[in-house]
Amino acid sequence: MRACALLAALLAATCSSDGDAVSLVEESDPPVIITIRGEHGGLERHHLDEFSFFVREVYPELGDTIEDSLHSRLFDRFEREVILAYIAGRIGFHVSDNQIDAFIQNQMTTVSFHLMDEKEQALWRRAIRRRQRIQQFLQRKLLRDMEIEEEALHAYYRENEQEFKRDATYRIRVLPISEEETAKKIQASLRKTRKTFVEVAEAHLEDSDQLMPVTVPFKNLSEPFQRQVVRLKPGRHSKTIALKEGEITVYYILYLEAVTPATTLTFDEAYHDIRKILERRSAEEKLDQVLEEWRTKVNIEVFRKNLPFPYQDPSIRSTP
Repeated sequence: MRACALLAALLAATCSSDGDAVSLVEESDPPVIITIRGEHGGLERHHLDEFSFFVREVYPELGDTIEDSLHSRLFDRFEREVILAYIAGRIGFHVSDNQIDAFIQNQMTTVSFHLMDEKEQALWRRAIRRRQRIQQFLQRKLLRDMEIEEEALHAYYRENEQEFKRDATYRIRVLPISEEETAKKIQASLRKTRKTFVEVAEAHLEDSDQLMPVTVPFKNLSEPFQRQVVRLKPGRHSKTIALKEGEITVYYILYLEAVTPATTLTFDEAYHDIRKILERRSAEEKLDQVLEEWRTKVNIEVFRKNLPFPYQDPSIRSTP
């Protein structure tokens, strides 16, 4: 669903900041980091353990050590998600316990889930409820009302032609050889025999998987490979290429199977990619409008001093 794809992208956008909240909330363990108070009363609290869970489960590859600037960006994403889920709930998008159970049943390993302690299960359920609320809001409200004019699609294509250029690609097989004398023998065999390059090469390899063809853009080839490949026609092999790799020299012979010339995607070929780009931009603009509107209706307080790292304002962070 495009709503799912947009969700991750939109939540990555920087959330507008209210600055450090100065209101007092009662001490709690874990501490409160965000509160949202509606115009008719009612207080929604979010605690540090929710954010820690957000980082741990949504970005497990980051591990335990995270730079302050990145940690700050992740907190901005969490803050934005919390606020959007609140707005979605206020507008009327709700997620029942049955829907959460169905998600766990279909998308998670239920055995593993039931082995978690009650606190971990509660954090999962709260995160699932937030995400599903936002998805409903995007799919049933934001995206349903979105219209992208055909002229806007054509204009983007005209103004961003470079994005749709595709480099020439080369489908090659690479034969690595450890000794120069062996390379000379293989070259001699290739000149005399009627066997194919693959048949000759496989006789000198313990693992034939090394000869699997790869398709690469010209710019991704090393300079010595580039110099050889441009001289080849499909079905031909290169001269021996000697490359120093640390303490040793490795000898290579390339075999060119096919060339796909450089090209530019037509508008029709690029149509769906352009639409996704413009939909995302439009959705970001609409979400910013929604957030701005609701910030005037409710009182959102963010207690960044309760975070376990020094929060960095977006203006002083390094470029992502």
